[in-house]
Amino acid sequence: MKVRINHAVNLDEVPEKLTDMMSDIRKEIGKVSELSMDAESASEIVSNSALKYQLVLEMLLEIKRQVSDIDQMVEDMSSILNGYVGILEPKPSTPVPAPEPMPERVTEEPDAD
Repeated sequence: MKVRINHAVNLDEVPEKLTDMMSDIRKEIGKVSELSMDAESASEIVSNSALKYQLVLEMLLEIKRQVSDIDQMVEDMSSILNGYVGILEPKPSTPVPAPEPMPERVTEEPDAD
C-alpha cells in the first residue's frame, strides 16, 4: 500500500527538488531497462521448461510494477512543475470591462415668465 506524503519547501529550493526527482526517475528507468534485458536473455534460452517461462513472467510482472511506480513519479513531478510554472508565469488576470457611461438626463426647467 502506498501513502502520499506532502511537505513544504522554500520556493528557491524547488528547482533542486525537481532535479532530484528527475534523477530518481532516470534511475528507476535504468532498473527497468536492466530487468527487461534480463527478461529478454531469459526468453532466449532454448528450453521448453515451464520454469523458464515462469521466470520470464515474473520478470514482466516486476517490470509492470516498476513502470507503474515511474508513472506515479512522473505524475507527481508534472503536478509540481505545473504549479511552479504558474508561479513563475502567472496568467494575466481577466480585465474587468469599464462600466458603461450613464446616459445624460435632460431636465427641462419651467419658464420663469
